[in-house]
Amino acid sequence: MNIDDENYNKKIKIIKCYFCNNEVEVKLKGPNEIVCNECKNKGLITPKNKIAIEKMRNTLKEKYGVNNISKLESVNKKRAESYLKTYKNKGKEILEKQIKTKEERYGKEWKKVINKLSEEGMLKKHGVKRSLQIKEIFEKQKNTMIDRYGECYTMYVDELKDRQKNSFIKNLGVTNPLKSDSIKKKINDTNLKKYGVKWPTESLSIREKIKQTYLNNFTNKMLLALDYLNYELVDPPYRHAGYNHKFKCKTCNFIIEKCWNYIQQGFLCPICYPRNPSYSSVGENQVKEYIKLLGFQTIQNDRSLIYPFELDILIPSKKLAIEYNGLYYHTINNHENMKYCNDPRRYHVNKLNLCKEKDYTLITIFEDEWIYKKDIVKSRLKHILNVSNNQKIHGRKCIIKEIDSKTKNEFLNKYHIQGRDNSTIKLGAFYNDELVSVMTFSYGNISKGSKKENGVWELNRFCSNYNYHIPGIASKLLEYFKRNYEWEKIFSYADLRWSNGNLYFKLGFQTDNIKRLNYWYVKDLKRIHRFQLKKNQNDPKGISEQILRTKEGYGILWDCGNLKFILKNRS
Repeated sequence: MNIDDENYNKKIKIIKCYFCNNEVEVKLKGPNEIVCNECKNKGLITPKNKIAIEKMRNTLKEKYGVNNISKLESVNKKRAESYLKTYKNKGKEILEKQIKTKEERYGKEWKKVINKLSEEGMLKKHGVKRSLQIKEIFEKQKNTMIDRYGECYTMYVDELKDRQKNSFIKNLGVTNPLKSDSIKKKINDTNLKKYGVKWPTESLSIREKIKQTYLNNFTNKMLLALDYLNYELVDPPYRHAGYNHKFKCKTCNFIIEKCWNYIQQGFLCPICYPRNPSYSSVGENQVKEYIKLLGFQTIQNDRSLIYPFELDILIPSKKLAIEYNGLYYHTINNHENMKYCNDPRRYHVNKLNLCKEKDYTLITIFEDEWIYKKDIVKSRLKHILNVSNNQKIHGRKCIIKEIDSKTKNEFLNKYHIQGRDNSTIKLGAFYNDELVSVMTFSYGNISKGSKKENGVWELNRFCSNYNYHIPGIASKLLEYFKRNYEWEKIFSYADLRWSNGNLYFKLGFQTDNIKRLNYWYVKDLKRIHRFQLKKNQNDPKGISEQILRTKEGYGILWDCGNLKFILKNRS
C-alpha cells in the first residue's frame, strides 16, 4: 500500500483504554495499548509501558549510574546550551507569544482562570487546592532540597535572597523594589487606572473586601476548630476574636459567653472541667510566710497598685511585688482578673508593665518552680531582697576549665531553675577544687526561632552554687570562652519573670528591648515546652496546634516574655 507519510499520519484509529474501556482516538501509527487521560491522572501504567520504563531506567543506570537522564550534569548543560542557542535574545518575543496564546484561550483575566482551573483540578484529584498541601509531595520536595543543599538548606534560600537583593541593587539601585521611585510611580499609575487610588488599601471598598475575605476565611477555620472541640457558635455571624460570643458546649449544653481569644487559648467548659479554687493556695501561702520570715512587712492580695488587677504580695520598702501563679489556675482562662484583659496571652506581661509604670519590680513564680526548685527560688528571692549572707568568693581566685556532661547536668539540676540542658561547650569555675559555677554554650536552636550558624553561639545556661556569693565569675567564664573558641556573635535570653537582664548589660551585651512572649503546655503540675508538642503528621489538618492540645487535656500558660541580648565580636 503506497501511502505518503504525511497523509498516513493524519489518519486516526479508535483504541479502548486498557483499564476502563473508554474509547480514545490515536494516530494510525500510534500504540495498540493506550491509557485515557482519566486513568493517566490516577497514575495507571500499562504492563507493556512498565516494562519499557524499567528497561530504560536499567539501561541508564548501567551506562550513566542514574535512573533519570535529567540527573546528568552533562545532559542539563547541553540542554541549556541548546536552549540558549535557539532562544537567545528572544525572551521578550516568546513571553509576548505565550501571553497572547493564553489571552486567546482564556481571555484577559487568564491568570485568574488558570489558577481556578488548577485549584479545581487539584481538588478533584487530591482534595486540596495546592500540591504542597499534599504530605507526600511536601516531603518529596523537602527531601530533594535536603539532598541538594544539606540539612541547612534554608541557607540556600538565604543565598537566593542575597542574589535577589544584589540584582535589585544592580538594576534599580535599591535593595527593595518598593523603594525605587520608578517602580513606585509605575505601581501608583496602575492602581490609579484600576482602582482610582495610588494604593489599593486607600479605597474603602477594597478595604472592606479584604476585611470580609479575611473574616470568611477565619470563620471557616474557627467553625472547624469548634466542631473538633465539640462546641458550637450560638449567635452567628462571627464578628472578631475579641468579641464576647456565646458558645455552646454540646456535651452538657452549657452556654459559655467568651471571646474566641479565650476559647483558642484553652478555656474549657466549667461544667465538664470544674475548677478547684484552692488548687494553688498552699504554695502561695508558703511564699508569703517565707517573705515574712525574712523580716519584711507585706501587703497581701493588693488591688490598689495596678487596679483592677490583683498582686499576691507587695513589699513597699523594696518596691517589689511577687506573683505566685498556680499552673492550673493561670492556665484555664477563667481567672477572676482575666476579664480586664482582652488578650489572655498578654495577661502576665501586662501586669509586669503596669508595675514598672509604678516603679515596682514584679517577680512571677510558677507553681512548679516552688514545688520542684524551692531552694533555688528562695535563694533568688534572698538575692533580690539583698538579705543573702552567703560566703564570698572572688571570681579571680577561681580556675576555669571544661567539664563533662554528667557533672554539668548534675550542677544545673541543683542550682539552675531550668535544670539541665543540651550544650556543646560546658565550662566550670572551681574554687579549691570545688565546682562553684557553670556556664554553657550551644548552637542556635530551631525551637527558639534560630538556626545553626558558624561562629554564632547561644549562652544557654549560667548559674552558681547559691551558698556562695562570687562577684566577677560570669565575666571570667565568658572571657575564657571568648579567648578559647571561635565566635562572631553570642546571644542569650533574660527571663523577665525574674530579671531585666542587668547581668547581660554588665557583660557588654545589647538588647532590642522587644519582649518575646513564650508559652508552655501544662499537665499534671508539669510545664512542657511547646516544641515538644508541635503538630505532627498524624494530627488533623486545619486545626491549630493549641486547639489540638487543649482537646487532649493540656492547658496553655503564657509568661512575661524574654529579652534577647546579643554580643558581637568587634576584633
